[in-house]
Parts: sequence; C-alpha cells; structure tokens
Amino acid sequence: MLYQEWREKTNELIEEEKWDEAIATLKGAYENDSQDPDIYMMLMSVLFRSGRIEDAVTLYSQFPPDLQNTDEGQRWGVMVQFAQRMQTGPDIHSIQEALAQDSKDVEALENLAAFLMVAGQHAQACDVYLRIMQIGGDYFEPAKETLIAIFKVLEKLNPTVANDYRRKMMTLLV
Repeated sequence: MLYQEWREKTNELIEEEKWDEAIATLKGAYENDSQDPDIYMMLMSVLFRSGRIEDAVTLYSQFPPDLQNTDEGQRWGVMVQFAQRMQTGPDIHSIQEALAQDSKDVEALENLAAFLMVAGQHAQACDVYLRIMQIGGDYFEPAKETLIAIFKVLEKLNPTVANDYRRKMMTLLV
C-alpha cells in the first residue's frame, strides 16, 4: 500500500472508530516502511484513542532515539509519562477519596491530572495543575514546568486550550 493509500485508509477507519482495523493498517504500513515517522505517530494516536495505553507505552519505548527527540516525539513522551503515572498510581476511586479528605493533596491531584490527560480531558488537567500552583510552596515550580510540557502537547492537539491556559498561568505568575 502506498503512503497516501494507507494514510487515507487509516483516517477513514479512525473516523469510524474501527480501532483494530486502523492498527492493522498501520502495522502493515510499518512493515513496508519502518523508518517513516508518520506511521509511529499515527499508531501512537490510535493506540491512545482506543484505550490501548500499555501498547502505546511499549511502542514509544521502541521509537528510534532521533524520533523521540523530535517535537512530535517529545509530545508523545509527555503523554507516555502521564500514562505511566496512571498505570502505576492508585485507581481513580482512591484518588477521589484522597481528594475528598484533603482537596490540597498534591499527589492525588497529580494522579488525577494524569487520568485526565490520558482521557483527553486536557482543560481539566490544566485546571488541576493551576490548582497545584495556587497551593504554592515547593509545588509551584514543578506544577508550572508540567503545565509548560502540557502546553507543548496541546499546541498541536488543542491549541485553543493551550493558549487559554497559558494566559491563566501567566496571571498566576504576575
């Protein structure tokens, strides 16, 4: 299958949410051209969107180093970090219980943000990090750095949210 053909086929399958077929199409394209970075990137997107987070984490670990260092590769690296935190952290009910007991529990807030990012609820994840910045103290700087990393992810995925939350963060910095 030629580049344009697999790309069009994959986009159609994504629109129809036929995840298994989209993954199979991309894996076939990968077998034909394992050096094409677009294949990796589309496959990462399909794996995340279909909820196959472990497969996405595994795929990212197989990215060639030069691909990991691209802007797109670094964006996926941030998403993989959130996915890994989600996988290794407490379940969502435990997070909610912790926050019900202490709404300023920074670890629980960070775990919540990981769930939100992986679920594609980017604005809500940004809200959580703004909340952590407002808690202040030793948490301010790491929360700011994480928000900046999220903005890099969102520049392509959701530029409106990235710009809105950059402005909100700036008001906290003033």
